[in-house]
Parts: sequence; structure tokens; C-alpha cells
Amino acid sequence: LMYDLGNGALITEHRSSGHAIKLVHQKLQHFSIAGHLFEKIDNESIANSLPHSGFYDILYRGDTKVIAWRQKLLREKITSSTIERSFDERNRYFIFKNGVYFSVKGKASVLKVLGDKKSELKLFLKKKRILLSQDRELLIKRTAEYYDTLK
Repeated sequence: LMYDLGNGALITEHRSSGHAIKLVHQKLQHFSIAGHLFEKIDNESIANSLPHSGFYDILYRGDTKVIAWRQKLLREKITSSTIERSFDERNRYFIFKNGVYFSVKGKASVLKVLGDKKSELKLFLKKKRILLSQDRELLIKRTAEYYDTLK
């Protein structure tokens, strides 16, 4: 099973022929690859608070859900005789609270979304020494996990 982050396509290999088969996006609800659970989220069902409907990586599944939208963009650079291609990876993170997803980038935006427990969360991050420079994903996930324990 392969997930094409550039096109948002899920591809598998035919058992006997070995040919690549693109799975029908509309018939899938979730799938798992390399320890990551991807779940289809309909943007209309959550007040259009996400960039679009599609598959999102579920990072934390508590009351305060944390998801990531993973995307790869093809970059082409034309030199005198060749075309150089590379992929830029983009990850956007969202926290689910009160029926809506909020985009978060780092510590400040996470604390803004989870502001009703801001002082406790600041203390937790300081105590655990979780720094944005080390791992943005870990900071967002652990903060949401701790927030759910405070409720």
C-alpha cells in the first residue's frame, strides 16, 4: 500500500500481475501505513474549518483531537539543458475543539486554542522540556493529551 501525498491517491499492487492499482478515493474511510492512521474527514461536517475534505493523519484521538495534513509539492527548476525535480514536504496541524478544527503552528497558537488551561499547559511544557525546535508534532500532540487530562 502506498499513499501519494502529491496527488492524494492511495495505490496498491495487484497480487498476480504486480501492476499498480489506484484505489477509489470515495469508497475509502481510513487506512494505515507505517504506523500512521489516515482518516477521511468531510470538511462540511466540521463547519468548513479544514482546507478541504480528504485524508488526514490522526496524531491524537482524544476529546481534543490532533490531526496533520501531509502534502508534497513538485518543484521543477529548469537549467540550461535539464529539468531538476524535487519535492517539498508540507505538514499543517489542526486541533479539534468545540466541533471545529483550528490551525496551529507552534506553542503560541496551541496555547491560544487551548487558552482556558493556558497556565497549566505552560507549566507542563516547561516541566517536560518539550521544545518546538525539537519536534513541532510532538509538542502539539503532548499538549493536547495533557489538556484532556485537565478537563
